[in-house]
Amino acid sequence: MNEITRIYNLSDSELVQLSDKFKNLFKRDASKFEDYAYETNSTISKLDELRAEFDKIKSDNWMQSVVVAKNQRRDELSTELNKLLTSIRVRAKVIWGEKSAKYRTMPALSKANFAEQVRIAGHYIESMENYMDELSKRNITQETLNEVKTLRQQLDTAIDECTESISNRDIATELRRMKGNDLWTFISELAEIGKNLYRDDEAKYNDYVLYKRSPKTKDTLTTETVDSEDKVEA
Repeated sequence: MNEITRIYNLSDSELVQLSDKFKNLFKRDASKFEDYAYETNSTISKLDELRAEFDKIKSDNWMQSVVVAKNQRRDELSTELNKLLTSIRVRAKVIWGEKSAKYRTMPALSKANFAEQVRIAGHYIESMENYMDELSKRNITQETLNEVKTLRQQLDTAIDECTESISNRDIATELRRMKGNDLWTFISELAEIGKNLYRDDEAKYNDYVLYKRSPKTKDTLTTETVDSEDKVEA
């Protein structure tokens, strides 16, 4: 599937403002647009609908903030679980010795990624359930076991939520681009008609020019589509 790119060189808020401007322009010139078969109410409704569909989608900044929060929560749980399992492993080493087969059921987590940490925590839980009487000599209790189970489940859930939040962000980005392109395309259509209506009226013609010359640039942007990177709104 090809990546959807923006066909307009505006921020999200600028595109929304532009749609509001064109709604007012259309209302002003509705009678002239009717000569081109643009029925007033249906045209305004279409513009409102396209604007609403675009504007309701959360910004990249908002979606990314969710990703960051989910990642932070996952990292916190990982650190907490790691500390607890390391403490258990140290006490198991004291009880069984480094070369004991029972001790080797509790491997180190120093190089484990998040998914591996969940898997290894499962080994710890099994060993604790099997050898609780022996481990209790160093104050490893049912409460300790329950804590490991809880943290393991929370981390497993947090990993899934991180993956889901990234997917949701990417889907929202694609959808926002698509809806923004739809809105821009319709605005561009109205702009072309508007300029044609006022070829002999410079002031009103300029009302329908989508991009105007900037004193700092050499190029004049017209209603032709312009690819650009997404401008993220806070």
